[in-house]
Amino acid sequence: QVPNITYTGPYKWPDDLHDVYSDIDIIWSQELSERGGNAQWLIPNRLYEASYFGVPSIAVTGTQTARICEERKLGFVLKDATEASLIEFFASTGRERIERVSRDLAGRPEAEFVTSREDGHALLRAIEEPSGATQASAQTS
Repeated sequence: QVPNITYTGPYKWPDDLHDVYSDIDIIWSQELSERGGNAQWLIPNRLYEASYFGVPSIAVTGTQTARICEERKLGFVLKDATEASLIEFFASTGRERIERVSRDLAGRPEAEFVTSREDGHALLRAIEEPSGATQASAQTS
C-alpha cells in the first residue's frame, strides 16, 4: 500500500469517468513507458477525457501529447519528465492558474473532445470506400 494512493476498485468505462475525474485537479497525461519510441508520438485518451471533464493535463515537451496540449490549450507542458520539473511547475504555478485552465476547458463545446456519431460514420465510409485514385489504379491492374 502507498499512503497517498487510494484504490477504490474497477470502474466502468465510460459510465464512471465523471466520478473518476471529478476528484482530480490536474492529470499527468504523458505516456512514458517507451521513452524515445511509442511515447513520443502517442496521444493518450486521458488527454481528451480529462479535458472533457475540465481537468488540465501535464505533458512533456518534444512529444505529440505536448504539441496537442499546447496547441489546444489543454494544460501545461514541462521541459522534461523529472521530479525537479514537477516541483518547479507546482512551485511556480498557482492554484488560480490551474483553476482558470480548468474553467476554460469546462466551458468548451463537447464536440471539441467527443466525436459525434455522424463523424464516426463518415470515417467508416471513408475507410470502406476507396478514393477515386485507388479505384482507377485497381481497375488498370
